[in-house]
Amino acid sequence: MEVLRSILSCFSSRSRTRARPGAQSHHGLWSSGASDKNKSMVEQLQRYGVIRSTKVAEVMEAIDRGLFVPLGGTPYHDSPMPIGYNATISAPHMHAACLELLEKNLQPGMRALDVGSGTGYLTACFALMVGPEGRAVGVEHIPELVATSIENIKKSAAAPQLNDGSLSIHVAVQRASALCGVWGRVLVASLTLACAMRGDRDSNPGPSGHRRWQGRLARTGTL
Repeated sequence: MEVLRSILSCFSSRSRTRARPGAQSHHGLWSSGASDKNKSMVEQLQRYGVIRSTKVAEVMEAIDRGLFVPLGGTPYHDSPMPIGYNATISAPHMHAACLELLEKNLQPGMRALDVGSGTGYLTACFALMVGPEGRAVGVEHIPELVATSIENIKKSAAAPQLNDGSLSIHVAVQRASALCGVWGRVLVASLTLACAMRGDRDSNPGPSGHRRWQGRLARTGTL
């Protein structure tokens, strides 16, 4: 079984910070209310240079974000949205940036692990990127979100891969030993990537932190 080069989850669909109602995009791409359709949301991201890859644009157009945001939300606004349980789905430009950065590691037949899969949106995007010949797995520690994410994916373009087993979502356990058995030695590069993209310097462990995480995961199955 091939070694997974990195946890392809630079941003989980979940964030610890709550979205502020009516807030504008952190990057100022457009104000809330300017994009009310999934396709126009993707086109806007392309115009502002966030999406440059044709493949990423195709995947984000295919996976309708509206299926992954609770009723009453505004899924096509460039803002994180509350999904319950003190969690949010990240803003569209964050998911787009993630897919752009990881495109080379999301080629057909590759494997992707989304840690903190939340609504399942990014995991579904991963699944379309790697295709049915690859494998996309989401893990989430909130069981209710796992159940909801599976229902979300069933309504999306990624449903066939959920049915054939090339896409799956699981409730995370305290130890990751079982995951290690499936995926081999998992490298935790995405944790630093996520911190760097968010500008969270205090949380960015750097290369030495990477090695500590890798060693701990290999020894104990925990992060």
